[in-house]
Amino acid sequence: MPRPKNYAKLIESLTKKYEALENKKLSLADEINKLSDEEDEIAEQISQLKLEQLQQLMEDKNMSVEELLELVENK
Repeated sequence: MPRPKNYAKLIESLTKKYEALENKKLSLADEINKLSDEEDEIAEQISQLKLEQLQQLMEDKNMSVEELLELVENK
């Protein structure tokens, strides 16, 4: 005759595995949020550098914003 299952131990074991997975999901969600924030910061830095590059180019060419607009609109 087969041995009866110890349901309490099985439930406890599965509950621990479930809780471990939940904790891992929360940890990964936190990591994803941190990476997303870092990605946003880098995108902002890139935008800022592009703006600085444009400003430097305009300064080097002694160009005003109006002149730049005229140049862009005529193309």
